[in-house]
Amino acid sequence: MKKIIPFLLAVAFIFTGCSTTVYIQSPEKLKGKRVAVGVITISQLKKSKNKPTEDTLCSCLAQSTVNAFYPSLQKAGFTVVSFPTIDANDLSGIIKAADSLRVDYILFGTGIVDIVGHSSFMDKLTIKLVDVKTAESPLSGSFSGSGVGVIKAAGRIGDLIVRKMN
Repeated sequence: MKKIIPFLLAVAFIFTGCSTTVYIQSPEKLKGKRVAVGVITISQLKKSKNKPTEDTLCSCLAQSTVNAFYPSLQKAGFTVVSFPTIDANDLSGIIKAADSLRVDYILFGTGIVDIVGHSSFMDKLTIKLVDVKTAESPLSGSFSGSGVGVIKAAGRIGDLIVRKMN
């Protein structure tokens, strides 16, 4: 009986599955463009009233997610620019920073994590690339699933971006 329970849990994870999608309008027009990654907000699936460090943890997970996109975007042909940490609600600060860095696009994202003990798993992650001048979004992507780490979830979207861009 003790061996059956872990097996059933593993089977449950396999059948619940994960979904990753990416939509790119004109990949050839995006090659070589300057992209700033940095405005990704992570929130927690279930909030616990007695844990004040959870918001700090979500900020750290957001920064890890930001960093996870760098290699994929570079492989896809973008020039990736380090973006200063800016409040996602400060639109004028974001636009000023983008203008001073001469970026063409900013990658925005939101995610929901499930924190279990000392581990965190991405439940949903949605990203979109936004043109700084026109506010159009030529690229968007999403991940949903269970039991997948934050960096791995961002990597799945990033890998799909690389495949569709090349």
